[in-house]
Amino acid sequence: MSTIVCAVVADFNTLLLSRILLGFCLGLRHTLLYVWVAEMVSSQEILAKLLMVQSIVFYMGEMWSSVLGFLLLEQIGWRMFILCSTLPIIIPPIVMLHCCFTEKVGPQIEYSDEKETATVPNFVGRTTKLGLLFACITFNGWLTTLLVPALIKMFNIKEAGSNSNCSVTMTRGPELLLLGLVNFAAIPSTLLTHCIKGKIGFRKLQGVIAMICIGNFALMLTQESLEVAILTNFIAKFVYGITALNICYVLYDVNYFGTRDFALGSSTASSLGMIGGMTGSAMVAFAPTSSVIFTALVLSVVQIMVLFSMPEVQEGKMGKWQEEEMEKGAQSLK
Repeated sequence: MSTIVCAVVADFNTLLLSRILLGFCLGLRHTLLYVWVAEMVSSQEILAKLLMVQSIVFYMGEMWSSVLGFLLLEQIGWRMFILCSTLPIIIPPIVMLHCCFTEKVGPQIEYSDEKETATVPNFVGRTTKLGLLFACITFNGWLTTLLVPALIKMFNIKEAGSNSNCSVTMTRGPELLLLGLVNFAAIPSTLLTHCIKGKIGFRKLQGVIAMICIGNFALMLTQESLEVAILTNFIAKFVYGITALNICYVLYDVNYFGTRDFALGSSTASSLGMIGGMTGSAMVAFAPTSSVIFTALVLSVVQIMVLFSMPEVQEGKMGKWQEEEMEKGAQSLK
């Protein structure tokens, strides 16, 4: 509904209200999604595949918008473009929720009352550290969506010189395809992460990616040319696809938060991650691009520091009690 309101707004205030409503609904969706999936999934293998598909669909949506913008935006205007780019994706999930899903989906794991109250030590510290790490990751990953148009605008203004006008500040035509190319980078990296799951430890993989990000953002700071800007943003989005899926394995892990506080821990860490992503996008809109890139570089260093303080991550392994309940669930189905 907020998307439709956005397409027929009369003024800026109505537009802002529609975006606020959309953000509120996304927050509810994120919280419910972690709990729903964790309760309904029947094995770690199915969970990994589900998270991979979910991530790929999300990145395809980002790429879809850029390609549609190249094809339709100048022909039909931004109001109709919002409807055309979102309604085909919004309607199918509504139909599926009412027609395809029931209260119980597939062979669920039934937990006893004793197990449902399981807790973990230092719950607040675990949640805070994971949320901070997620915030740094989303800051570096989400900012590319606005940073690419900002860098394109900067190079267009430099090239136009004294003859620059309002047209060079707009991202349009083939430039939207460049944005789509950058957004596409997260898809192959997500597939790669799924393939190497369990072969490389969580902290080791995240640490290597953080070091790559440090070098990549340092190169981006040079702002030598548009080609370098696109390449470095492509790399940033590629590594974001790896780190985002890798941290999702922990966000959906009841061993990390404990079954009793899982909903609170996963939703809090997810909220901190979304705050990081929104902060990155806001900085691109209101701060100099060099300041944004330098902040992303600093947050890459912060990621390494946080990773050193997270020995409690179980590298995607199930707890002993989960294995026992999984076996009981499989036997009951027989």
